[in-house]
Amino acid sequence: SFNKMADKVNVEEGLFKDKENILDDLSKVYDESLYSDITFTLTDDVSVSTNRFMLASRIPYFATMLFGEFAEKSSSTVPLECCDSEVFKKILDFVWKGEISFTNMKIMTVLDLLETARFFCIDLLVDGIVDYLRHLFETNQVEHNECLTALDFIIQHKFTAVTRSILDCIDNNLDPVSSLPEFINLSECSMLALLELPFWDGFGTTSGQIDIFQAFVKWIENKDSLPGNIKQKMLKSFKLECFSNSDLVNTVKPSNLFDEKDMINILGENLIDLEKEVDELEVELEKNKNELTTSKIEIKELGTFRKQMTIKETKNNGTQLITKWKMPIVHFITKIEFRVALSNTFDYSYLVKSSCDGENWSEIENCSQFDKKGGRKIFLFERRKMKYLALVIESNRPNGVIGGTVKDVVATML
Repeated sequence: SFNKMADKVNVEEGLFKDKENILDDLSKVYDESLYSDITFTLTDDVSVSTNRFMLASRIPYFATMLFGEFAEKSSSTVPLECCDSEVFKKILDFVWKGEISFTNMKIMTVLDLLETARFFCIDLLVDGIVDYLRHLFETNQVEHNECLTALDFIIQHKFTAVTRSILDCIDNNLDPVSSLPEFINLSECSMLALLELPFWDGFGTTSGQIDIFQAFVKWIENKDSLPGNIKQKMLKSFKLECFSNSDLVNTVKPSNLFDEKDMINILGENLIDLEKEVDELEVELEKNKNELTTSKIEIKELGTFRKQMTIKETKNNGTQLITKWKMPIVHFITKIEFRVALSNTFDYSYLVKSSCDGENWSEIENCSQFDKKGGRKIFLFERRKMKYLALVIESNRPNGVIGGTVKDVVATML
């Protein structure tokens, strides 16, 4: 007891300290519901009692309500229309204990807590909840149906700091998400946000345009009451010239969402471009026929590699995402392109390697400068023979979890 007292007293400075017991004492008062002098009736008709002084001390909103010029100091029961009792108890955890556990909270409850914290102007708590929500969506810890619920909530309440994380999560899981019955109930504003995602920062999406279009077709079916201006704004999100000829004929045309004349014009332009490409290929074939020993065909723009290149292997080692591709045959390549869609905000570096046998690898490009945005990457190098391509993406955070995918890999012979 003497030693404990000695720790609290600094005789040289004439100072006595007992700060560590304050939080313990306050927590005890809170846990045992002592000294309550006001009761709030919440939206679920549950009453919760607490202490005026503590509320006013921690949250300025309540200081004004309970002790302001027009406060009804004599009233001991106050209706509170901004939240239910579960959310308000979390607010009281913040007031009395200085901490809130989000564990086991439903995503909708977390969202309601976010809106309530903003209503009470608790900026520190708002920022903390936003960070937690972004972590959940960026690490794919949210059920697909909850992603849709969260997107509608965030769009409606204009929490822009979380919007991109939710949209990326949906984009990374578009096929299963768009197959849910709840998907067709997504609000117009939320669908617009999803369609506009590729134009947010210029770095595109994980899903291709045709994937997004197919999801949109599911959503818009039977929406006869959709205002014409909203429908046109949604359709303008799609660029007909970016669809393949096959997608235009087999998917876009049957949807009857675009003018058939516009699609015919695009198909005609694509045919002209294809004829030009064939002419160029023939010239290139003739020019380089003596150099080709592993293939009878040499292509200037090996666009067919988009379909021919197949993923051989993918590994996620925590801070590293390693993806390998296999070409049908060996080719002489001078240019590699790929698109990276990242599902979090870590910085990344890239290492590109090639191989002829899949066992012995040589380095093509080592980008040690970290890049936060991902998107389209293009690497030019001296002509080299390869059949296999490997991409290593590494996070700059020792404990950072890699999240994202690599798409649209194209090998080019210039």
